[in-house]
Amino acid sequence: MNLYGDRAIMDTLSALVYDNVFGRFPNVRVISVEHGAEWLPYLITRLDKMRGMGRNDPWIGGPLPARPSEMSRQHVLVVTYPEDEIHAIVAKVGSDMLIMGSDYPTAKVWPTQPTCPNWSTSCPEPEVRAACRERGMALVGRPES
Repeated sequence: MNLYGDRAIMDTLSALVYDNVFGRFPNVRVISVEHGAEWLPYLITRLDKMRGMGRNDPWIGGPLPARPSEMSRQHVLVVTYPEDEIHAIVAKVGSDMLIMGSDYPTAKVWPTQPTCPNWSTSCPEPEVRAACRERGMALVGRPES
């Protein structure tokens, strides 16, 4: 349980970035669900640092076309947990990789929970709308008109 929420997804996303999957397949999008998002600032920082340390080594999928953080921002979305400290995550990495998700109507959903918990108090309204609606619509091919 100690590594349930973050280790596996960080390993998976690191492999996708470092194996240049997003560079080789530019239309691929990945969404992390049921891992929360508090690990995201650490991973983004680490991806760039480790790429720099291995810059002269061979790359399985070829050299990366951009910084790992930038590639991640273009190809990865992360569903936040209701209890995540959204303001802290946004302060470190911005909100462009974050998306609201829900497994409603399970028993653990609070009946008084707002549509986007922690979002409305952590971000300006345009960012809340993007995370709680627009990114999800775009992900399934239904962009806002």
